[in-house]
Formats: sequence, C-alpha cells, structure tokens
Amino acid sequence: MISIGTNIALGRVAVMTEKNVYRAILIALTVACGLCAIALAPGALTVAVMAFDAPGSEHYVWAWIMSLTILSIPLWFVAAAGLSWILHMRGWLRSSLVVIGTPVAAAVVLVGLALFFD
Repeated sequence: MISIGTNIALGRVAVMTEKNVYRAILIALTVACGLCAIALAPGALTVAVMAFDAPGSEHYVWAWIMSLTILSIPLWFVAAAGLSWILHMRGWLRSSLVVIGTPVAAAVVLVGLALFFD
C-alpha cells in the first residue's frame, strides 16, 4: 500500500525542509548580490578615478583610500555571497542569510533614497 504524500509514480515527493527553504532564499540572494556587483562595477570604476582629477592629487593618501574604498564596493557583494555559502555548508543557516542580506539591504536602501530624493 502506498501512502499519499510520500510517493509518486516517478519517485519520492520533495519535502521542503528548513534547510531547503534557507537554500532557496540563499540562491535568490546570491543572484541579487551578483546583479548588484555587476550593476555597481561600472559606476565604481568611473567614480573612483574622479578622486585624481585635481593636479597633484595622486600624492594625497586620502585620495587613494577613497578611490580604493569605492573600487571595493562590488567586491563586498562577491565576498558576502562566498562567505554566506561557506556558512550555509557549515550548517549556520540563519547566519548565512544575515551575511548575504546585509549588502543587498544596504543597496536597496541606497537605491530607495536615490529614487526618493531624485
């Protein structure tokens, strides 16, 4: 006798466990991080070189710090995605979502503010 809900003619029914739900959310947020990194890369490359517009500004330490900070913004999305997958594989499911959700939430807030004040 086959119990309903556990077997189908082609195989077993996929059960949405807590880990599967976290994995699905993590996949969606990883895609969002990738899109944010791709979308922000041209802007970061454009804005970072503006620190050196004034003559002699290549000698200022703060210009270099600002430029490298702006250039690192897309890398934070990639780093957050990688770290969150490592945490997920180690079993730290909620922590992985917090790590990957932080840069995405910051990007959403900044885009919302830009749209609001535009």
